[in-house]
Amino acid sequence: MSKTLKKYYEEKYNREVIYIPNGIEANLINSTACLTKWGLSKGEYFLFVGRIIPTKGCDNLVEAFKRVKTDKKLVFVGGSSYTDDYYKRLKSKADKRTIFLGYQYGRELTELYSNAYCFIIPSEIEGLAITLLEAMSYGKCVIYSDIPENAEVAEDVGISFCNKDSNDLANKIKFALQNPSYCEELGAKARERVRQVYDWDKIVDQTEEVYKSLFK
Repeated sequence: MSKTLKKYYEEKYNREVIYIPNGIEANLINSTACLTKWGLSKGEYFLFVGRIIPTKGCDNLVEAFKRVKTDKKLVFVGGSSYTDDYYKRLKSKADKRTIFLGYQYGRELTELYSNAYCFIIPSEIEGLAITLLEAMSYGKCVIYSDIPENAEVAEDVGISFCNKDSNDLANKIKFALQNPSYCEELGAKARERVRQVYDWDKIVDQTEEVYKSLFK
């Protein structure tokens, strides 16, 4: 849950809502063994992970990336969610630097997160995106749409762009390419924020306290 959702439920139902965010746990991995089968190299691609649906802003990301001159690739990890036609249109619009890998899990997904240059989340709406927390936990610089749910998590530790604005997104990708040291710095800060605020052990403790309070 995000603080935005907490406020929404309190206003809609006139009830107190206890805020407990999603938790995450991840470990960095240095291996690149799984990347070779896709022709990928460490630090040479931008990463999107999620369902390929309109509200995730995937079309804006494709259009933005086409405006960026770089040899790095754009990797989509995820697939259709009853949106086959949209997925096909997206692939037809993408340029040759864009790779669609479908859903990935386990070691493959871990390597994709660990070795990305930056993670991009262009969502138009969200609750609290697990993929955003995952990318931050791997120490990745995140480029995120400035909707409240994303800003709540990544503000001051990521690079924001105006929601639904492919021109602004293209400019922020260019900025990230021009400032690799800054991206590394943001990635380190993002990982620390996850450790401080979204660590799974802390979330479990908070949830346990809520259940205990019900029996007092």
